Amino acid sequence: MGGRVVWTSSLAASPSYESEDWQLIKTEQSYEGSKYQIELMATHLDFRARKMLDENPALHPIRHFISEPGICSTNFATALVSPGLRLIEICLCYIVS
Repeated sequence: MGGRVVWTSSLAASPSYESEDWQLIKTEQSYEGSKYQIELMATHLDFRARKMLDENPALHPIRHFISEPGICSTNFATALVSPGLRLIEICLCYIVS
């Protein structure tokens, strides 16, 4: 069996940049653009792997999958919100999970 690569992306992935700015230097939304680029790479590499598999079923190409890590509660914005909102955030994370 071939290997597998799991690429971590985000629901925020968006092609909101110019294709000439592939390093995302000029864009205001570099996070969204970088996650979109990850999805492009992973999709293309898996397409090639599946094509190899269709041509020769005996091969074991490396497959590529995209994962979105989900929602988690962190202390990142603790100083920005009140303790009550923090408690609501934690409860919502448990409900959504």
